[in-house]
Amino acid sequence: MAADAEAGWVEFDFVIHGDGPGSRWAAEAPLGSSAAIGGPRRSSTISGEPDAWFLAGDETAVPAITRFLAARRPGTPARVILEVAPENRLVPMPSGPGIHVTVLTRDDDSLPAALAALGESDRPRGAVLAFVASEAGVVPAARALLLDRWGLPEAAVVAKGYWRRG
Repeated sequence: MAADAEAGWVEFDFVIHGDGPGSRWAAEAPLGSSAAIGGPRRSSTISGEPDAWFLAGDETAVPAITRFLAARRPGTPARVILEVAPENRLVPMPSGPGIHVTVLTRDDDSLPAALAALGESDRPRGAVLAFVASEAGVVPAARALLLDRWGLPEAAVVAKGYWRRG
């Protein structure tokens, strides 16, 4: 997402997946279509600057992950794990010093398995801000890693299901 408040415009990136109302709108809306915008919720805003970022999700989380990477202090370590469909394996993702991106191709790898495989030695150092958003079934694996194994404080963790299988 990009915006220029003074010029009065906002640009969105959409990922079309499935056949929900958001995907239908994104696929069919003409360029320049109006959209109602809400948020971010006060609970989703970030205050302060973490020592490191842990960001994970599927295609639906790419816009949020991209926004977090753009907002981070330059050079701050950021580990990103994305699970995507084979046709999306070349999803554009910011790069730069300190950013480490792993792309998992769905059907070969899974985000829950990747999260379950991470241990305490994989935890970034210092105060970590963690964001995981994907299919709702991924949330338990994310919370087990971030809260239980890594011991991150609840206030530093966002783990949410953006959609539900079936």
